[in-house]
This record gives sequence, C-alpha cells and structure tokens, in this order.
Amino acid sequence: MKLAPTALLALLIFLPRPAAALPVYKAMFEAKYKYPVNCMLCHRRDTLDLVAYGRAFHERANSFKAFEAIEDLDSDRDGASNLSEINAKSDPSDETSFPGRLGRWLNGVSALQAPSAQLRKLFPDAGHFEAQSGAKLDEETVRRIEQTLGGSLRDEDLYSVYYLAFGKDNAALGSALYCVTQGQTPYIFLLGLRSSGRIAGLLRIKAPAKRKFLRQFHGISWQDLDRIEAIPRHFQAGARRITEAVRRGALILAARTGAPLLDGDPAEPR
Repeated sequence: MKLAPTALLALLIFLPRPAAALPVYKAMFEAKYKYPVNCMLCHRRDTLDLVAYGRAFHERANSFKAFEAIEDLDSDRDGASNLSEINAKSDPSDETSFPGRLGRWLNGVSALQAPSAQLRKLFPDAGHFEAQSGAKLDEETVRRIEQTLGGSLRDEDLYSVYYLAFGKDNAALGSALYCVTQGQTPYIFLLGLRSSGRIAGLLRIKAPAKRKFLRQFHGISWQDLDRIEAIPRHFQAGARRITEAVRRGALILAARTGAPLLDGDPAEPR
C-alpha cells in the first residue's frame, strides 16, 4: 500500500522507532537548507525504517552539527555527496536521484498535519487542532528559558513543531508538543499544556513509564514538578529524565503560545 506524505508523517510519529522519526527533524532540515521535504529523506516508504541518510543523522545525535557532519558523505552511493544532492534538490537517500536527475521525491510535499486522535486524548473537548512549525526561538527567549532550566536548550528545542487545540467555539484550549528525554535511550511522549499554564496531561508514545506515574502530571503547574514521585520506586532515573523533559517542554510551549509560565505563576486551571 502506498501512503500519502501526510498520512505517512502521521504514522511515523507514533511508531516506536528512534527519535529521528519526529517531525521536528524535518523542520530542522527545512530551516537549514531552505526548502520543504517529505519523510522519504530519512525513511523508507514501505517499512518506515531509517535509510542511510537518516541513520547517519540519527547516529550523530540529531543536531545541526549532525547535518553538517554528513554533508561530505555519499549516503546512497550514487557518486554525489549528500551536500551536492541537497543543493541540487535531489534525494541523498536514493541512488536513482542525483544532480541532473532529481526524480519525483519532492512531489506531494505538504504542510504538517496535527495528530488529532492523539491530541484529543489530552483535549477531549477540542473542536479542532492546528499544527505549527515554529520559527527559531529568539535569543532573549532562549536565555530566559535556559536561566529557568539551569541548562542549555538543544537544536530540536529551538525549532519545535507544536500543536494548538481549539474548542468548538474556536476558543484556545491549549497546546501540545512532542518531548524527547535526553540520554542514549530516549523516551518520547506528547505533552499537553492548557492555556492557563497547567499541564493537561502526558500521552506515552515510547516510554516504560506506568500510567500511575504519568497521571501525577495532570493538572499541575511546572513549579510543582519537583513533587513528582518515581512509580515504581526503582524508576528514579527514568522519572527524573521525564520530569526534566516536561519542564523543558512546558517552558517552550509557554514561549510559543504565551501561556503564563515565564512571567509569574500560572493562572488557575479552567
């Protein structure tokens, strides 16, 4: 069965595959090389496995430096370097696509789609959702977030893809963001943040966390995250990584949407 690019993207982000399957890396490529691409840059159309270019990027930690580190490689072994193919808009993952013979790999490239079924689990009263591929966070916002976190943001944080939730009356309900924990084995989950600044919930995508553990996040503010307990108790390291990712994701969503996190205490939940 041949999948349309939008259907493929929706499928990719819910498969238990490496963090490279998330749409933020597509957004990062587009920010760096200045043209839109589809998921076939890094994934096979039939199985969705990473292809050589995608594997090379993932093995180098999914950053802008990773893009630069693989520019001189010839991932598809067609005689043209990855950078030569990118500049020519041929596919660095396909040996039949090369400068002078681009192929059809960019046909049908379309805007990101919001994963409505998953978002509705966080915002059950929503009427519709919208996907947003954010411009790079400005330096002042980055400084404020990093000062609050006590640590640095990653490249993927600066170009986050996020989603807006609206009620049936088109009133803003909140926003959501895919969060990826740091470490060699990343956990992936969808964070929902209400317009009040309170957490709407966490939806597990790829993580060993128990539902009882994740339910602790529902309805709390980011200032209350230090109260999260490891459930079960031996999940201490995992709980700490998830809590840190939630704190980072909540601050990024606040910066993107204007939720009251960076400028004082959140308002009471709706």
